[in-house]
Amino acid sequence: MNLELQTLLTLIEKNTGLRLNPGQTGALAVALEKLAINLRTTPEALVNDFQRGQHLGLFETLQAKFTVSETHFYRIAPQIEALKTSILPELIKRSRAQCQLRFWSAGCSSGEEVYTLLMLLEEIGGTEDWDVRVLGTDLNPEVLELARGAVYG
Repeated sequence: MNLELQTLLTLIEKNTGLRLNPGQTGALAVALEKLAINLRTTPEALVNDFQRGQHLGLFETLQAKFTVSETHFYRIAPQIEALKTSILPELIKRSRAQCQLRFWSAGCSSGEEVYTLLMLLEEIGGTEDWDVRVLGTDLNPEVLELARGAVYG
């Protein structure tokens, strides 16, 4: 593995916590090469720019290509069942005095899991007049734009 690719892997891990597996490093090298060609520069120069904080949007787009964007409502049945029957009822019980709940869905992709959580709370009931907030975040700006639109098939 060449130095600029290793440097880029280190930058991605430092900025996102993502550790790319060996199969992904080849794809990263190809993506870096294509991006450098489009910018009429070299991969080495581009990685140096990333290290200096230049081309931030391009760097974010590049690292977002290696995140998992699979998502749908009620995605993983055992987790949904645990949330519905154990976790959420317990959180509601503990939070009854404050009448508020806060959740963070990291890696929320286009938002289906966020909405699933809210639908589960509605199914369980008892929080209708509460202050309930869910923060959904993701590294991929393209899927976040879909989440902001909140239009699903």
